[in-house]
Amino acid sequence: MFSTHHQRGEDSRPHHRGIVAGGLAGAAVLLAAVTGLGTANAATGPTVYEQAAYNQNVSIAANNVHTTVSSSPVLAEGTYQVNSTITFNNLTAGSQVLCGWTTSDSGDALYGNYGDAENQDATANTGSCTVTGIAEINNANDKLILWATVYSGPAGPVASSWSSNETPVANAIVSSLT
Repeated sequence: MFSTHHQRGEDSRPHHRGIVAGGLAGAAVLLAAVTGLGTANAATGPTVYEQAAYNQNVSIAANNVHTTVSSSPVLAEGTYQVNSTITFNNLTAGSQVLCGWTTSDSGDALYGNYGDAENQDATANTGSCTVTGIAEINNANDKLILWATVYSGPAGPVASSWSSNETPVANAIVSSLT
């Protein structure tokens, strides 16, 4: 409860307008905070770079020749967690398709193995190839390049869709068995 005291003949409307305006401004701030519309609630997590495509049908080269399926935007120097998946149509009978990634400069360090999709059926089928790992980008203007190849078996597989993302990480511990 609030009350105002004023003398007879004094106009209280300017004071009343100030209270109403202040109340409306406070309500707007509260509404922005609750709904996330305020600038104080901007995203503070790491940037994730995502590349994805669907219904593309990119023919994959045979004889272990790498076909570029996608590439990232230019990545700043640093360490990135990388996740990628390619889905294949017309995975020919007896074929093995590999997928992986490289960078546009040989001075980077990549820690991730190949993924593969095999078809041991008597007819063409579908399949997916997934690779996860760490990429240390050591050069300015580098991109991460997602590739696939028919490693063995007959030609014919096509990359129908893919997804690849790169997330900067502060620390990465790489452990592998040799």
